[in-house]
Amino acid sequence: WPSVVDGSEESDVGKEAFKYLHSFAIENRNNFFDKNNKQSISRCYGRWDTGKDSISFTSKALKECIQKCFEFHAVVNIWHERGWIITNKNKKKTYSVKINDHPAECYTFSLKQMQQIIES
Repeated sequence: WPSVVDGSEESDVGKEAFKYLHSFAIENRNNFFDKNNKQSISRCYGRWDTGKDSISFTSKALKECIQKCFEFHAVVNIWHERGWIITNKNKKKTYSVKINDHPAECYTFSLKQMQQIIES
C-alpha cells in the first residue's frame, strides 16, 4: 500500500498528459499541415512546419486527443499556468493559426520545451 500511495503522490497529470500529447503528435506527423510539404492530409490535427520550433493543435484535435485519457480543461489549465502553451499578448490559451490559408483556433507549443519537459 505505501508504494501505491507514494506513486500516486508523485504523479504529475500535466506532465503525463504532455507526454501523451507528444507521442500522439509523433505518431500522427502526417496529419499536420506543413507549409514546406504540401501533401494531402486526410485528417488535419494542426500545423507543424518542418524546421520550426512550434507545433499547433486545432482546438478540436487537442480536445479529442487529451480527453481520451485525461480531463481536458484541467490539463489545459495546468499547461497554461506552467507556461507550456505559447500565448499571445493577452494570455489567451488559443490563437488563430493559418492552416492551408484558412484560420483555425489552435493551442501552440514549443517543440524544444516539450522535449525538455518530457525528458525531465
